[in-house]
Amino acid sequence: MRRALSPFLAAVLLCLAFASAVFSTDTASPSRIPSTLPKKTEKGSDSPFGLRERVSLQCLIRGRLIDGKVVTADNMSSGQSATDIEQEGIEVETWAPFPNCLNNNMPLRTFMATNMEYTCTLPASFFENGFARCRVATTNRGRRYIPLTIPFWPVYQRMTPAAVHALGLRLDVYGFVDTTSLSPALQATVRSMPLPPRLVPVDTYVGNHINFIMHMSHPDMLGGNDGETFSGGFSLMHLLGRHIVAATAYPVRDQFRRVVSGSLVDVMTGSVFHKGVAVENAFVDMHGVVIWSEGENFEPERIPKSALNVFINAIVVFVLVFVALGGMFAVYFVLVVSPSVHQAILQEKEANRSLITGASQGPLGAAAPGGGPPAGSSKTSLAEKLA
Repeated sequence: MRRALSPFLAAVLLCLAFASAVFSTDTASPSRIPSTLPKKTEKGSDSPFGLRERVSLQCLIRGRLIDGKVVTADNMSSGQSATDIEQEGIEVETWAPFPNCLNNNMPLRTFMATNMEYTCTLPASFFENGFARCRVATTNRGRRYIPLTIPFWPVYQRMTPAAVHALGLRLDVYGFVDTTSLSPALQATVRSMPLPPRLVPVDTYVGNHINFIMHMSHPDMLGGNDGETFSGGFSLMHLLGRHIVAATAYPVRDQFRRVVSGSLVDVMTGSVFHKGVAVENAFVDMHGVVIWSEGENFEPERIPKSALNVFINAIVVFVLVFVALGGMFAVYFVLVVSPSVHQAILQEKEANRSLITGASQGPLGAAAPGGGPPAGSSKTSLAEKLA
């Protein structure tokens, strides 16, 4: 029986050796990010995002430093207005959560390793600078951040003569702004320029389609529970968790919405000489997709959908390995073990039959020397006795 089980045990050991080779610590390829971070970090460092865990953005917004507190349009008291806080304190910039989308009263967010579409309606003032300086945390504790600049696609359109007149400006015979109709501060700026500008009053439109691409770490790309090194073995935390290693956003041509009115663009240089004001009660329904990729390359096919999917896949692999080992054992039993057992059963039956036959014949049925038939049992002797 031990000889029969030895090939089966050898097959099991072979499968275990193969699994150990697959999940060994030296699985990182040379093309991946090298191990440049320290292998040990302080206690209580960041931990990776879990699959489908919420990932939020932060953006840099302007505010006023008043009495040691940064006051913005989102956190000012009910008795204050934007005009009131502009007269107090000094202007500063601070990091704040992404503005709440007007369509759902929630900030723009995504979920780890989850491709999705989004829609976020924002006021025109969010787009007046032409871009938004944001950042995304590499881990769920937000101790380290990746810069994420969201660019907006600007399109300029000339204002109508009536709109230009409403701004208090005059146009010359060529359709450019008469610089004498500018404010004293802008006239001083024009006089300081080496060449006189050719200013055109325009309305600024921005595209409403922005796509995001997020890159997450490989399962074997980060090691240890703190996730600070790129060398490490396989663990359940790395199977179910990821770090964000890169993020980017880009505009896609779709529809354009007016966000700024009254800007002055110098047609000689193509630059904005004077920025207008954000259009009141104007909104941009920003929308697009969020695509997740694994590693520094674009490998969306390797993205796990959820922790439940990973668990189901593990069960499927276990069942397949169990079936494969069972099939190997069945083939070995049919080809090797079963004939040996059948031969042993036949020999045992033959021995039992011989013992039963010898007991029924008595003393005369003793076996003859040399293994011949028992004495007095031949057909010739019986015939002679009957005669």
